[in-house]
Amino acid sequence: MMEHFENCSNGSNIFSSQFFGDDSDGSSYDFNVGSWTLEMDKVHSDWCRDHFINPSSVKQISQYVALAMNTLYYPELSPEWLKCQDLEPVWNSDKRFDVDMYDIFSSIYGMNGREMPYTLVGLQQKALSRRKIQDRRYACIHFLNGSCSFGDDCRNAHSFDAARPPCRFQDRCTNSSCLYSHSNDSDRNAAEPIVAPIFGKFNGGH
Repeated sequence: MMEHFENCSNGSNIFSSQFFGDDSDGSSYDFNVGSWTLEMDKVHSDWCRDHFINPSSVKQISQYVALAMNTLYYPELSPEWLKCQDLEPVWNSDKRFDVDMYDIFSSIYGMNGREMPYTLVGLQQKALSRRKIQDRRYACIHFLNGSCSFGDDCRNAHSFDAARPPCRFQDRCTNSSCLYSHSNDSDRNAAEPIVAPIFGKFNGGH
């Protein structure tokens, strides 16, 4: 990099000395980054003109970079083992960076968010199993009608003794042969004989 600046400045060491800490008018401990001389300004302007860059913008940026480097970083004070270390040790890394950016549970609940999907799956399985048990308490209307095509995979009970699901019309049902149960006539289905499935006919409520 120093050779690049020397070639751009036609062999003069004015430009490179200001950037690489060779300025003799200041110590490395007094935060003095050198003054912007007329010779340096000319070399800087020529270099920026050759590279189609605005000289004023690069001049301001270079001053900030030189000030920060001389203020925060002293290579002569850094031990050799520290130069080989990572910028951030693994044991001191922030736990937030371990969270996947697409994991919404981890971003909200932190480290406990990783267990949240398993908890939700467990709750969903319990809800589905509870619904299956609840559905199995009611008799399959299509089985009573003799037209169920699900067989053993049906979620309702294939039994004549099982309770029938409630009629959606409730007390307003006018079908005397409705296969569903009614709140005002709960024993109607028990009193009437059940027709054999092969001769049955499905009649829903009206």
